[in-house]
Parts: sequence; C-alpha cells; structure tokens
Amino acid sequence: MVMLTRGIEGGHLALPEYGVRFEFQNQSLFIFNGAKILHGVTPIHRVKPKGYRYSVVYYSLKGMSQCGSAEEEIEFLKKSKTKAAINRLDRMKNDPEKLKVARAKLEAQRLKATALKKKAEAL
Repeated sequence: MVMLTRGIEGGHLALPEYGVRFEFQNQSLFIFNGAKILHGVTPIHRVKPKGYRYSVVYYSLKGMSQCGSAEEEIEFLKKSKTKAAINRLDRMKNDPEKLKVARAKLEAQRLKATALKKKAEAL
C-alpha cells in the first residue's frame, strides 16, 4: 500500500500478532499480506485543518480470482480472524492487562464481522 498523509498524528499500521506498529511518512510504500496478517490502524487526529490520510491498497489479480461469494468470504474472515485471536489469547493468558485488551479487540472483530454479514445480506 502507498500512504499519503499530511497534517495528522496517528494512523499507524498496527500488526498486533507481532506486537509492532509502523509510522509512515508521506508517500511511503509498505508491502505485506493483509489477507493473512491481522492488522488495523491507530486513531487518526488532524493537527491541521486540511489534514488527511489516504492509503492506496493493491490486491493481486491472482488472489482476487480466488475470492468466494460475499457470504463465503465473511465466513472465511470470521474463522481466520477468530483462530488468530485465540492464538493471541493463549500467548497472553499470563498477562491480565494484555488479555483484557485482546478480549476487547476480539469483541470488536466479532461486531465488525456481524456488521459485514448484515451488509452482505442487504446486497
């Protein structure tokens, strides 16, 4: 993906399974397998009136041709994200604060998957 930013703070790419986040300068390029690696973006705050953050994301044609129906993709997403979340929880079981944060993220993922399902059903 290519990042175009100006006049903002935050908006870092977070890879929670690896415990890292990346801060991008304007016109940065970052390549990773977003379909396989759980990722998100930290909160974005405008520090200038016309601040912005755009990410231009590329998908491979080969991968796109293997996509299923909206329902199939939602089920795949729910299963793969749930497995990743369970693995994270197992690694964090001895750290109550990290476990609390991970559980909150898992609930957010569940709500997002439910919203995607409703959206797909409306199509």
